[in-house]
Amino acid sequence: MKKPILVDPGDEFISIGSIFGAPLQIKGLSWLPLTQLILWVTLIIQSRKSQPAWGWFKRICNATVIMPIILGSEWLHNLAHAYAAKKVQHPVDAIRITWGMPLLIYHDIEDLSLTPREHIIRSLGGPILNQILIIIGIIYRLFSRKGKIGRNTANALLGTNTFLFLAGMIPQPWLDGGAALKWLLVENGSDLEVADQKVRRANLPAAGILGVGAVISLKKKKKLIGGTLATLAGISVLTALGWLKEK
Repeated sequence: MKKPILVDPGDEFISIGSIFGAPLQIKGLSWLPLTQLILWVTLIIQSRKSQPAWGWFKRICNATVIMPIILGSEWLHNLAHAYAAKKVQHPVDAIRITWGMPLLIYHDIEDLSLTPREHIIRSLGGPILNQILIIIGIIYRLFSRKGKIGRNTANALLGTNTFLFLAGMIPQPWLDGGAALKWLLVENGSDLEVADQKVRRANLPAAGILGVGAVISLKKKKKLIGGTLATLAGISVLTALGWLKEK
């Protein structure tokens, strides 16, 4: 869950509608779907290596299907947060489209007018949606054929939502897992400062788990996964040491 707290409420954005009670905003040309274009081209290029027997038409079709699955999962993740926020009657302050992707705006991320339980619900909206999509991806994969666009679609749905769920639940203060853990601690009697300290310390064991995953992935020559896990482990260590903070 993206939670920029140092955003000027007076920023001049144009509202083009609302979703779950949150204004949908754009500014200038920054809404253009540049992210979608970059990923679409990247997927076409990548398929030359993964599916060398495919012609250009099939590569383009594959990218055209897979791109919205990957980026659409991120959109749905954020919209699930917005839905959860509306259900607890504290809608997100704004949803801003930045280069085709959503950015959730909370002007007061520690809004004390919400109960700890409401904060937890708002934090877990995205991960719960990802779990549902993971189940759909698993079922879809069972009925797809290897080497076909359908199998690639299932893999994209399953892989993207697994990553969003697992990465989002790392107990870093600015991620869903960190926010949920913080307010769970507050609900059980910790004050905000103590809860923040406990969340930071929780990143040390998380870094260890991520580090082990990175080593295993790299040994299996899964460089992208290994590199991502290693990066997340490093961020968790910096967070645990207090060198990387949300504010």
